[in-house]
Amino acid sequence: MESSSQSHHNGFVVDSSVAVTDSSPCTVTVAQTAVVSDMETVTSTKMTDLEVAAVATDPAAAATLASAAAVVTAVLSTEAMMGVVAAAAASTAAVTTAAATATAVLSQVSTAASGKTEHQEDWNMTTTTLTIPPQPLENILLQYAIPVYKNPTIEQMQEGVLGLDRLLYHIEHECSNLHAGRAPGFETNTCLTTDLLTGRVWSPYYPYETLRHLAPSPQQQQAATTAQVPLPSPASTLNCYRGIRQAWIERIAFVSTRGTSSNTNAHFVTSNDCSCIATWEHCKSRTMIQIDLANQVLEQNMVQESSHQVTAKMLYEQFHKTTTSSVTATEGATLPCTLSVWDEMYTNPETCPSPYETSYVSQVPIRFLRDRDDYISIYCRLAFACRSSIKVCTSYLFVDDPAQRYILLDLLPHMAMTKDVQVEILVDLMTVESAIMKSVFLPTAQSPSNTPDTNTVAKSQEHDQETITTTSFLKNLLPGSPPFDKGKDEPKSALNFLQKLVGTAATIPQDKFKVRWWCARDGEKKYRIKNHAKCTIFDEQAAFIGGSNLVPTVKSATSDCDLLVQGRKTVQHINNTFLFLWNGMDEENMLAGMSPYQLTEEEKKSGDLATGTTKSHVYDKADVANPNNEKELNECLLTNTVPGDDWDDPNCRVSFVRSTPTSDGEDAILRSVIGAINTSQVSITMCMGHCNIPASFTQALSKACDRGVHVRIMINSLYSNDLRGGQRDLFVSLHHLMTVAPKVRVYATDLLRHKPCLDQQQPAFLHSKYIVIDHEWSAVGSWNLWTRASFYEIEHELLVYSTKVASYLEGKFERESNEMAILLHSADQCLPGNGFCPKGCHMCEGYGPFFVAPSLPSSSVSLIEE
Repeated sequence: MESSSQSHHNGFVVDSSVAVTDSSPCTVTVAQTAVVSDMETVTSTKMTDLEVAAVATDPAAAATLASAAAVVTAVLSTEAMMGVVAAAAASTAAVTTAAATATAVLSQVSTAASGKTEHQEDWNMTTTTLTIPPQPLENILLQYAIPVYKNPTIEQMQEGVLGLDRLLYHIEHECSNLHAGRAPGFETNTCLTTDLLTGRVWSPYYPYETLRHLAPSPQQQQAATTAQVPLPSPASTLNCYRGIRQAWIERIAFVSTRGTSSNTNAHFVTSNDCSCIATWEHCKSRTMIQIDLANQVLEQNMVQESSHQVTAKMLYEQFHKTTTSSVTATEGATLPCTLSVWDEMYTNPETCPSPYETSYVSQVPIRFLRDRDDYISIYCRLAFACRSSIKVCTSYLFVDDPAQRYILLDLLPHMAMTKDVQVEILVDLMTVESAIMKSVFLPTAQSPSNTPDTNTVAKSQEHDQETITTTSFLKNLLPGSPPFDKGKDEPKSALNFLQKLVGTAATIPQDKFKVRWWCARDGEKKYRIKNHAKCTIFDEQAAFIGGSNLVPTVKSATSDCDLLVQGRKTVQHINNTFLFLWNGMDEENMLAGMSPYQLTEEEKKSGDLATGTTKSHVYDKADVANPNNEKELNECLLTNTVPGDDWDDPNCRVSFVRSTPTSDGEDAILRSVIGAINTSQVSITMCMGHCNIPASFTQALSKACDRGVHVRIMINSLYSNDLRGGQRDLFVSLHHLMTVAPKVRVYATDLLRHKPCLDQQQPAFLHSKYIVIDHEWSAVGSWNLWTRASFYEIEHELLVYSTKVASYLEGKFERESNEMAILLHSADQCLPGNGFCPKGCHMCEGYGPFFVAPSLPSSSVSLIEE
C-alpha cells in the first residue's frame, strides 16, 4: 500500500489524494464503436494508471466506467469465440450503450479537470481566465541539455548516452501526463481517452482532420509567447530519444571495434555494419555525428506510423494480387514487372493525362534562381516591392542559418511594421516538433584547431568565382534594408528561436505578422500528413517555388532548383494551395465546419465529410488542369523588380498541380509525369533529391526505352544525402529498374576523389527535383518521386512548356553529373550492402511494403569508402 499524495506507477507520477494499492488494475478497457456497413467494429483501447486515478476521485463515475468496461470485455470475449459477424449482431446495443456511457464519464472527468462547464465557450479561445495546456517538456529540455561535439571521441559519445539516460528518466518521472503538450507527437492514430484527457480536438477538413487550438488566441499572444510554440508530448519524445540512444550506442560499438579512417583508403565493412551507422567520416568537417544520427532517427519516426498504416492497408487489399505485367529487356527476354494494387492505379493511360491534354496559361515569365545569394537578393527585392501581402509556406526551418533568421526576424517584421504588409508564415508542425526535440543537444566548442571552415561552397562556373558562405548574402542587400539585428545572434536552440519568432509576431500590431503550424492527419487511417510544399508569394503576383524551404542552405547553395514565376493567373493557383493549408489551421473555419471544396455528389457518396474520411478517390483531370487555356496578365506591379532581359523565358506555358496525399495513394503529380513519359519520343532527363522508383514508373520508363527514348537519372547517394532513411528503398528500386530497363543511365553522387583530404570530398547535397521530356516539357517544384509523396507528403509542382527552361535544366544536369556523380554500370551496385545501398537497420526501414530487397550471397562483403 502506498498512501502518499504522489505515487509512481509504470513511469507515471500521479498526484492524487486517493490511495492506490499495488494490486490496483493497471488498465481499464474501453470500447469505441463505429458502424461500418452492417458490422459493429469494436476498438479496444487502454487507460493508464493516471486516468484510473483521475476517475477514482469520483466513486460513482468509477463504478459506471467499470460496469461499461465489463460489458465491452464480455463482448470482445464473445467475438473471439463466435466470430466478428455473429457477435456484432448480438452485441451492437450493449456495446453502443457501454461505449456511450464510458465516453460520457471520461468527458465529465476531462471537463472537471479543465474547469470547463457547459456554459463556457472553448477554453482555448474565449475564456476570460487564460488557460494554457501544460507543456512539461519545456523546462526539462532546458534543464537537462546534452553536450554534443564535432568529431567526438568515444568517451564524449558515452557521456552523451549517459545524458540521454538522465533525460529519459526525468521525462518519465517528472511528466505526470505523458500525452500532455499542444503538439500531438508523431503518433496520432490514438485512442479516444488520449484525446479526451489532453483536450485535443481534430476537426474535419476534407480529406483530412486538422488539429484545433494551435492558432494562438489574443489572450495567449499578450500573456505568454512561449505558449504559442506547440511542444510535442513526452510520450512521443521518449520514443525518439530511445531511438537516438540506440543509434549512438551502435556508433560507439562500430568505432570501438572498427576504428575510423582519416584517409581515402577503402576498407571492408562486415555484414553486421549498416552504412547508416558506419559511413560518416566524409562529413566530419561539416557536421556533428551525434546530431546527424539524431536527424536520421527523428525523420524515421516521423514517417513510421504512416508507413505502418499504409502497409496494413496494402496487405489487406492483397498488395501483390496482380503480377501479369511484363517488360522486355535489352537481350529480348521478357521479364516480370510485379505491380501492386497501388501501382496499377497509374498504368492506365486514360487516367494519366498527356501534356497535350493539360490546360496551360501562356506568356508566363520564369526566372531560375542561380544560387543561394541570388535567391536571397531577388527575395529581398520582391519583398521591398510588396504593398499588400507576403505569404510563406515552408516545411523546415533551419535556425542555424543566418539568412533564415534575417528574413524571419528582421526583413519580414520590417515589412509588416513599416510598410503595412500582411505577413503570413505557415510551417509544418512535424518538423517543428523534431527541431524542438533536438533543442536538448547543445553544440560544444572543442579545443582550438587549425581545421579550416568548410561551411562554404564555390559558385558554379557560369557565375563569378566567388564563395558562398552563410553570411555572403548580406553584401547584396538593397539600400534601406533593415539591418541584420534581431536575427544576428545564433539562438541557443530551435525552441529559443521559435519562441523569439512568435514573440516577434505578438509585438506587431493589428495582427500584421501571423505564424501558424500545419498539423493534420489522414481522415481514414489517422496518421499525420506532412506539408512538404514550399513557396513564397509576393502580393499574389509573383512567387518563389521549388525545392528549397525558406531559402537554400549552404550545402545546397548551387545544387537546389528554385524559380521565380510571375503573373496573377498563375500565381493565383499557387496562392490557392497556400490558402487551403492556411485556412485548415484557422479556428473560425474549423468551428464553422468549412471545407475547402465543393464536393460532387459522387464524392459525397464515396466518403463521409462529417468524419473527414473517404473510401475512394475518383480521379478527375480537373485535378491537374487549369480551368482555361489563357494568356497571363502581365499587369504585375512587381514587373520592374526583375529586369526584362533577366528572365530565362518570358513566354512560358505553365500549369500548376497540387498533390493531396491520403491513405488512398492518389497523386496528381505522379499521374502528370507518367502521362508525359508515355508520350515521350526523344529523351527523359530526371534529377531527384529524394527518390525511390515505383514499379509503375519503372514500367513507363522501360516502355520509353523500347521506343528508343534516351533516359538518364541522377540521384543522391549516402555521400551527399542528408537523410539515410530513403536510401535503401531508392537503391532497391534502382536495382529493379536497371534489371528490367538496363538502357536507363543512372548517375549517383560520389566522393570528389580529386580532393586531397577525405573531409573535403563530400559532394554537394543534390536537392533539385525536376524532370525534362523531349527538350521542351518540364516538371519542377517540391515533389519527390517516392511513394510517400502519394500517401504522406503534400506537394506542388509546375508543369512548363518551354525549350529554354528545358535547356537550362538539362545543362544543370550535365554540369552536376560531371562534377559530382558517377555512372552506375550494373544493377548489382544497387544491392544492399554492395556499394551504395545500406544493408538495413532501424534508421533506413523502408516506407510501406513497396520495395523488397533481393538477397545477397552469404559470402558477399561490401566495399565502403570511409
